[in-house]
Order: sequence, then C-alpha cells, then structure tokens
Amino acid sequence: MFKIQLKAARSNADLSLDDMSKALKTSKNTVIDWEKERKPIPYEKYLLYCKTCNIDPKYVRAWVKQIRTI
Repeated sequence: MFKIQLKAARSNADLSLDDMSKALKTSKNTVIDWEKERKPIPYEKYLLYCKTCNIDPKYVRAWVKQIRTI
C-alpha cells in the first residue's frame, strides 16, 4: 500500500505549518520535528493531524509513539 509522509499530507491539504501547529495545539518546531521524523508523534496527535488533513491515517506514514497499556 502506498503511503505519504506527514508533510505531504499537510501540503496536499493546503495547510501551513502555522495552521497545523494551531490545530494540534503545539509549536511549529514540534510539527517540523514530527514531519522530519526527528521525534515520534504521539498517537492522539497523529490521528488529529490526519483528521485535520482530511486523510485516512492508513495512508500516512509517520514515526508514531505507541500508547502503553498496563
């Protein structure tokens, strides 16, 4: 299955870094770190990122920080 990067999803949705950082309630630098895979994106933020871009998460490739359950 073909997957696109976070940044490509944002660009295809015609959203700026500023738009995305506001939607995710985080800094632009954090969004950049997630898009460049310098840091894993928390799963909840990943889902919100995809929803903001109006794309199904199964089509978006990212380094996602998994939720631990005990």
